[in-house]
Amino acid sequence: MHYFLNQKIHHHANLIHLLKAELNMLPEGSMKSNKKNYYQAIQGKETNITKNKTLIAQYCRKRFIIALLKHLEKNHILPAHQNTTRTAKAIINSLPNSYQNFPLHYYFHMEYNAWITAKSKPNNLYTKDLKYPTKNHNLVRSKSELIIANHLENQKIPSLYEHPLKIKNKTIYPDFTIICPYTSELKIWEHFGLLNDPLYEKQMKDKIVLYHQLGFKLFKNIIYTFESDISDPDRIQKLIEEIILNPEF
Repeated sequence: MHYFLNQKIHHHANLIHLLKAELNMLPEGSMKSNKKNYYQAIQGKETNITKNKTLIAQYCRKRFIIALLKHLEKNHILPAHQNTTRTAKAIINSLPNSYQNFPLHYYFHMEYNAWITAKSKPNNLYTKDLKYPTKNHNLVRSKSELIIANHLENQKIPSLYEHPLKIKNKTIYPDFTIICPYTSELKIWEHFGLLNDPLYEKQMKDKIVLYHQLGFKLFKNIIYTFESDISDPDRIQKLIEEIILNPEF
């Protein structure tokens, strides 16, 4: 228990540092509204920004970061709160009225838009097996991965397929690498299919051990799925909603 608590405290400390750095890059002041219009408020001066969607989104992001930091810092320093969690959407719903009713992506990290246009640099091995095109014309190796990829694309969640990641001097090629919309932290998704193959099963177990050694934690920054998950039409969508679009902090 102490190990996992220490890991959580360490993770929160890193996240607090990253969020504070991003906060310094966002516009000064705050945003107000009178139901019809939105205003930038800086030192008592208010400027109409109703038509400036970019600036409105930046203030939504700023207010979300402030609320998330308050939760993380309280969780970080007060023992009584170290087991409390809040979902991203719960934090958004707690914001003042002037920050409500915007598209969800207004609260996302600034790097999110860059990820939308990013292209995968897949593993060069067995490129001939990349034969299943997704809705966005990306190629994957299996019909099951195609289902996952299309779910991600339908939700406008940018991902990279078999993109090389170097972590602790190890290069890995996860099936899908995904950016957390709210923090820009990386999450990976591995799908395991051929469990009736002894060699494949051994490789799967070795891969899971490696991911654990590299610091990945199930349902926090890594998702494992199997063929039984693919056969359940609601399972993939639920994983996307709970772990990517509405993570707990």
